Amino acid sequence: IIVVNDNERSYAPTIGGLANHLATLRTTDGYERVLSWGKQILQRTPVVGQPLYESLHGAKKGFKDAFAPQGMFEDLGLKYLGPIDGHDIAAVESALRRAKRFHGPVLVHCLTEKGRGYRPALEDEADRFHTVGAMDPLTCEPLAPSSGQSWTSAFGDEMARIGAERPDVVAITAAMLHPVGLTKFAAAYPDRVW
Repeated sequence: IIVVNDNERSYAPTIGGLANHLATLRTTDGYERVLSWGKQILQRTPVVGQPLYESLHGAKKGFKDAFAPQGMFEDLGLKYLGPIDGHDIAAVESALRRAKRFHGPVLVHCLTEKGRGYRPALEDEADRFHTVGAMDPLTCEPLAPSSGQSWTSAFGDEMARIGAERPDVVAITAAMLHPVGLTKFAAAYPDRVW
């Protein structure tokens, strides 16, 4: 089971096919509401409701593909479930139970909001407090002073030093320059960072 925590937040602009595909799925959740409404109505209908629901459920894939194409994941051999509200614990648990019953690779697409409900995180444009240490939750001040150079900054300094010596060195990151320590390298060698 692969859980994609899709919080629409990145350290750099999200680009590429997967980002575009997830955006398409994110914006076509209306069909999920229609299916849920239909299921509730049919399951309350005496005698014919349950068999009719089961028949329509069998045709769900074609209906779903018409409104939110799942082909990319299916082409990779993955069953797709979602998008799910990642802040709705019951919905996530339900999706994970369904994924477990499938007995094969399943991608569960959860939509979440980075920093949800915590104003300091929402206002932190750099990374929504993604890489914060222990801090006072009211003032956001560190609870302990820094104990020296971090591994991230040591790596960043070394990459910048190596970059100055070797023009053949490049840095590749998944849109996370700041958290992995490549900010200095990117500033010095912008054409050598992807």
